[in-house]
Order: sequence, then structure tokens, then C-alpha cells
Amino acid sequence: VKWTHLVYLGATPIVGDDGIIYSGGVAVNPDGTLNKTYSGGRSLAAIGSNGIVYSASKGFLYASDSDGSELWNFEVDINPELGISIAQDGTLYVPSEFWLYALTSEGELKWRFASASLANSAAIGNDGTVYVSFDDSKLYAINPDGTEKWHFDGGRSQSPVIAEDGTLYIGSYNNTLFAINPDGTEKWRYQASGS
Repeated sequence: VKWTHLVYLGATPIVGDDGIIYSGGVAVNPDGTLNKTYSGGRSLAAIGSNGIVYSASKGFLYASDSDGSELWNFEVDINPELGISIAQDGTLYVPSEFWLYALTSEGELKWRFASASLANSAAIGNDGTVYVSFDDSKLYAINPDGTEKWHFDGGRSQSPVIAEDGTLYIGSYNNTLFAINPDGTEKWRYQASGS
């Protein structure tokens, strides 16, 4: 063991451009010494290109500046185990139960997209389209203004990923991997064997 540091259970670490490790409301230097602590969140969601650290605890999303001071918080039933997604314009996409929230980098609500179940982490296309799967067995493509572009019913699935050509890949819990075109049509599917 090189070093250990006590952080909140379930916090996934993220390494910043400066090599600092962020996890569970703390920032730790590469040598294992404490750099700073952050107010609020128990699980790290993301680090913005502006250096703002976004962390979450049940019921709130927190934004902190480089010295660990809280800039703002937003009440939202985020699952701390899921990550938020950050668009090039700084928009934050926050998954929660029954909603996908779009927030400005200042913590103001832009819109929210409703579903009947839990949202997973979102993927963002080059054109600003937001792709998110909900536990209602649908993958949604959402325009940057929060309106639905299309949806694809492939069964209960995980978070999607986007290839350079815009193809979406998503694995469902029925052992199927889907490739989906940017217009929402199915490109192909691979059915794996097993339970």
C-alpha cells in the first residue's frame, strides 16, 4: 500500500489535470497528503473544465471552487453512484429518479425531462443532443432545449456511449448490445448467451 485516505464509502475517485485525486468530498495530492476538503457532497460527480468540482449527496448537487469553498447547491434526488455529464457549453446533465435535469454552470435550472423511472448517466453528442436511458426500458434522444427528438425501446439498459461517427452503443439487461444510428434507427444488435 502506497498510502490510504479515509473517504466516504462508494465514492469513485477522479484525477484532475493537475494530478490531484478527488473522491468523497476530499482532494488528495498524488503523494497521499490531504490537499483540501469540499463542503457537502459525499460522492464526486465531475470536474468541470473551469476547475469547478461537482459532488453529490442524497438530495443535493454541490459546486465548489478550487479552494474547496461551496459556490452553490441544487436540491435534486441525484443518485451519488451515477455521474453527471457536462456539455461543452458548461450545461450539467444530472440523472435522478423520474427526471433528467439540465442545469447551468451557475446552478440554475434550464429544463427537466420526465420519465417513469430512474435516469442513468447521459451521453452528449457533438450537436448537443443528449442521450439518456431510463429504467422504463427506453433510450431517449433529447434536443438541447429539453424536447424529445426520438426514443428507442431496447429493454432496460445501461448508460449509452457514442462513437466518433455518432453511432450509439448501449447494453441491455437482457444480454443484448445495440448499435443505434443518430436518427434513432437500429443499426444492429448482438444477443449474447447466458443468464
